[in-house]
Amino acid sequence: RYGLGQPIYVHYWKWISGILLRGDFGQSFEWNQPVSELIWGRLALTFIISLVTLLFTWVVAFPIGIYSAVRQYSIFDYVLTFGGFIGMCIPPFLLALILMYFSTDVLGVDAIGLFSPEYASQPVWTWGKVVDLLKHLWVPILVLGLGGTTGMIRVMRGNLLDELRKPYVTTARAKG
Repeated sequence: RYGLGQPIYVHYWKWISGILLRGDFGQSFEWNQPVSELIWGRLALTFIISLVTLLFTWVVAFPIGIYSAVRQYSIFDYVLTFGGFIGMCIPPFLLALILMYFSTDVLGVDAIGLFSPEYASQPVWTWGKVVDLLKHLWVPILVLGLGGTTGMIRVMRGNLLDELRKPYVTTARAKG
């Protein structure tokens, strides 16, 4: 079945030709399913997490960056700038541990994985599984989005401060 009695270049050729020509990644020993099905199932969850993290970053960073630039040197600007520096300095793994502890002890939600054990092996998407995903999704979104958010706030603030000092903005303000 696996051709273990053949040379390594024959193994490699069978493997690479199976992937390139047929899209056959083989069979998973642990799950006893085709690997391509496992990859596509996980890829959808990765896409959901990436999209929601990107939206979180934009929704949080744009208004804070604009407000921080427009109200330069105000107390809120200093607080937001300090918070941004702290957010950039916290390692993501430490933030994940803190949020998992907070989620488990304070909120009573098990934050390990994207699903509770009763929904993890369920192949069909039900309303309960979607709600369970949303309960578990906030931890990875905060962990992944914090670094991007703090960086985006700094970039937005810096670029907007440059634009606010340009002559066309001064002219527009002079005209009311």
